[in-house]
Amino acid sequence: MVGGKTSASTIIYSMDLTKISLAEFLRYYEQPISEEQAWAICFQSCCKMKQIVMQGVDSVLHMIILDVDNLYIHSDGSVSFTLGSAYSYCPVF
Repeated sequence: MVGGKTSASTIIYSMDLTKISLAEFLRYYEQPISEEQAWAICFQSCCKMKQIVMQGVDSVLHMIILDVDNLYIHSDGSVSFTLGSAYSYCPVF
């Protein structure tokens, strides 16, 4: 901890969270994520969408991540999200 600030990793560890929303992560981190981190989130999101399609969702075209509050980063690096559509919300996958 430098200058009274706590890093995101310290907060996540001390709260013993298994996931955190991207919005919360950005608030704690207090700076933009790196390009590498952004690509990792995109890759993990695509993997999760593929998994959802394999479970029977008609199309990834109906998958809309509405906000950074709806995308969760898990402690193992995977992601999950709350899906939105023009008609309704789906539960967290």
